[in-house]
Amino acid sequence: MTTEFEVTIALRPAVDLASIRSSLTAFCAVEGGVVRLDRPLREPAGGRHFHVAAPDRGSGMLEVNFEPANDPTGRAVRIVLRRHWSGTWAGEAALRLADHIAKDLGAPDLADDAELAVAVYGTLKRGQRNHGLLDGAKLLGTGIVLGALYDVPRSPYRPYAYPALVELPARPVAVEIYRLADVEMLETIDRLERYDPADEARSQYVRRVLDVIDGPVDRAYAYLYHGSPDELGELIASGDWVAFGGRD
Repeated sequence: MTTEFEVTIALRPAVDLASIRSSLTAFCAVEGGVVRLDRPLREPAGGRHFHVAAPDRGSGMLEVNFEPANDPTGRAVRIVLRRHWSGTWAGEAALRLADHIAKDLGAPDLADDAELAVAVYGTLKRGQRNHGLLDGAKLLGTGIVLGALYDVPRSPYRPYAYPALVELPARPVAVEIYRLADVEMLETIDRLERYDPADEARSQYVRRVLDVIDGPVDRAYAYLYHGSPDELGELIASGDWVAFGGRD
């Protein structure tokens, strides 16, 4: 079966199967959902496979795999949405479940690491109008993240056009990866993206750790659009803002 969405979340070393069940139960309590299946994985040993659904809210199902490892730092949860469920409750809930588990059980994020890696896809790229905010950051290279990139030709927040990255459909988006000089530089980018960690509901973008494909790091921060869909313009089919004609 074709996968529409898949994300792997690294877990804190202390997380065990009981923690996973508790976290899924808490998610279902909020969503009006239920864990319909709870069975062992064939591999790895000790792994567990769950199905999460919310029949009273709509059709669809999310698959959740708990994948333990001999090294506690290798434990992970993998969330899968099959394509035939993409237009259902499950399609809407996939990212909510990923966020819930990441916040509830996830390993410390990249802000605690020595290297602050950020994937930029729009006006922070080289030659673009906000690139100066990265003065002092080190360009590590280029890569790909998955999502859908849209042009935002106008909005009440900025007098210039800029792109917006949303989670689905999952298409290749071209990014530049930078190692930031310090957390203060990250906070500066937060302000540019109108992201308030204390008030995500009112933020225009939200900062998330995404997997990086063919890049210099495996994961990096990226900013996902969280504003009104009415402000989104043309889908950038190439996934490349600069090639699309990004304004400087």
